[in-house]
This record gives sequence, C-alpha cells and structure tokens, in this order.
Amino acid sequence: MNELMIEKRQLESQVADLKLVLEGGPDAELESSLATAEKRMAEIEDQLVKAKPMFPVVTRAMSGPKPDADSLMRSFLLQGTPAFTAEDARTLNRRGITGQSVEFRNGLMTSTTTGSYAREESTLLPSFEKILREYSDYAKFARRIDTMSGEPLRIAIDNDDAKGSIIAETTPDAENEVVLDLRTIEVSQYTSGICLISYELLRDQRIGIETLVADALAMRVSRILGEKFTTGSGTGGEPFGLLKYVDDASKGTAKIPSVTTAAAGALALQDFISTYAALPSHVQANANTRWFLSPAAYQAFLHMADTTGRPMGFEFGTSVTGSPLGTICGKPISVLPDLEGVATGKVCGLIGDPSQLVMRTVGNFEIQRNDSLYWKTRQIGVRCLFRAGFSVLSGDSLRAIKLK
Repeated sequence: MNELMIEKRQLESQVADLKLVLEGGPDAELESSLATAEKRMAEIEDQLVKAKPMFPVVTRAMSGPKPDADSLMRSFLLQGTPAFTAEDARTLNRRGITGQSVEFRNGLMTSTTTGSYAREESTLLPSFEKILREYSDYAKFARRIDTMSGEPLRIAIDNDDAKGSIIAETTPDAENEVVLDLRTIEVSQYTSGICLISYELLRDQRIGIETLVADALAMRVSRILGEKFTTGSGTGGEPFGLLKYVDDASKGTAKIPSVTTAAAGALALQDFISTYAALPSHVQANANTRWFLSPAAYQAFLHMADTTGRPMGFEFGTSVTGSPLGTICGKPISVLPDLEGVATGKVCGLIGDPSQLVMRTVGNFEIQRNDSLYWKTRQIGVRCLFRAGFSVLSGDSLRAIKLK
C-alpha cells in the first residue's frame, strides 16, 4: 500500500511537470507520456480503493495525494481541511514564486480566534475561472492583467496624434516628442456574500452540493463584476464603469465617442450601420471587434424587418423559426445585461476592440469558511472573495449607440 502511495505521488508530480511544459505548445511525445502517467494513476487509484477495507488509510490534503476539485470542496465544507498542499508549493516554485510553503500559506489563511478558515490556490480555481468566463463577458473578451499586489497600477498609453512628414534633401527634420497618457487601474474587493449551509445537508445530501456551492459563489462574483464594470460610479470603492467613459471629456483619450440614433427613443438598423461606420477603419478590419448590446437592444435588433417583412435578425430566407443571427455588419454580438435599455438619452450598445477594455485581477479567488454559528444553528458559512479592477485604454477604438 505504501509503495502504491509513493508511486502515485511521484506520478502526480510527473503529470504536473508535463502539463506545465505542454502549456508552451503541443508535443506528441510528451502528450503520450502524459496519457501513460494518467492511465497508471487511474490504475493505482482503483487498487487503493479495493485495498481500503483491509488497509484503511487516512490522508489529508497537506500530506496525502491531491483529491479532485469536488472532493476537496466537500472536505473543506465539512471540516475546513487545509487546501494549500506541498504540490501547490512546488508548482509555484517552478513558476518563480518562492517562499510559499504549506505552513506559511495555511498559516496566513487560518484564524484560530474566530474558528474561521480561508483557502485559496486550490484545485477548485480552474472551475471558478470557467464560471467567471461563462458569466462575465469582460473576463471572456477584455484584456486581462494579473498582478501579485493590489497597489494602483499605472499603464502608459500613446496620446500623440502627430503624423510624420516628407522632408526635402538636406532639410533638417523637425523634432517631436512622443506624448504618453497614463491610466491608473485600482482594484476593489468583491464578495459573493455569505452562503449558509446546514451541516446535516452537507452530511446527508445525495447530490454534489460541493459543486453547486462552488458554482453559486463564482456566479455571484461574476455578476457583481459585470454590473460594476458596466455601471460603476468611480466612487465608494467602485471602478469607473464602461458607461462612464461615454462622451466624458475628462477621461481624455479613454473617452468613448457616441453615435446618436436617428429617431428619438427608438433603435433602427441604420443606427447600427452608422455606429459601425464611425469606427476607425483599422478597428473595423480587426477580427476581434464585436458588439456589446443590452438585452433590450438585442431584442430590438431581432424584431427589425426589411421591406418584405422578413426579420433582419434571423437567417436569410427564414422567419422567427430560423436561427438568430450572431452578427451585425459581420461582427459577433455579446449581450451585456447591465447596459442601458432602449430609451431617450440611454446607451444601449457599443462596438469596438475589446482588448481596449482592461480587467485587472490580483491573485486568485479566495474561499472563506466560518463555523462560528455551528454551535447554535449547526450551519457553516462560506463566501468567495476576489480583487479586481477595470479601465478603458483607448476610447477611440470603441463607439457607443446613444438614444436621441
């Protein structure tokens, strides 16, 4: 049994190393070695399961083999098992992040005075990242900058509209300095809110509640990120949301110009075409350029019809029974639920290069567990914390649709 455990740990380290190398690009030989190692790990796991009644083995995340995400979440919910393992520390060391020992990391994440326990850098993070990208278009399409520190981040942006010139022979060239603008991106602390779970439910449930809890926490954080990155006021810890950059001259080169609709309080196909045409030609040609529409604006597009009465938002030759079109002027559509509706003075959509939208993150998701209510209510509390910020780099690469 001990020999199997040792071999499994060695294979886990080998698999982690192979995956890390393969991140740099495909390699048939390494992929074959990875498949062989994973197959052997599965065989060892079967042998350990069969041997368990005869040779009971008690393992912890700090010293034993690393469980899958659901098992780790369940263990954490039930008893707050430390999540940061020796393998996590080795992975960080391979990436150049040193000093993150198991004792140091778990010591930071455990409070002995309140009975609470916080965890991060776990195998749950890939699933949290997946949920974040599924429920937040900013995480999916915006430029992502991850930093280890939450201090204000300053980024230099070209703010010079000067052009070159033609000079005659022997004529001195004019000297021009490059003018740079600065963006300062700060971060805020986002929380999922506290989720209370009864201990009986954790112990007696027949469904994968650990997956439901993890998904619920990640979705709550994703929704508040999407809301504040769109409508944030720039005060009270909120970032300046996307809408605050529209027609705001104080934002300098981050200002997003708008195109006013032809009719008051109404949206027509011509408004989409005019907004697209207002983009610089290099942004029109950019393969990443896309539309961001509010639900009301997308609904209005689907209802638009040509002179024959055929809905413009559906495949050619079909009615509403066909598949909705995913593009306008050849550019894909994303629906941002927090953009404004189709009403006078509102911004119901934008188009442009999403790489000019910056989502800054600090570290990873952090899950906290608190069992201080257990004695009275037999409940444990779980929440997710995430630090993130938002900014617009070049507003000229975007255009907004503003209702007249």
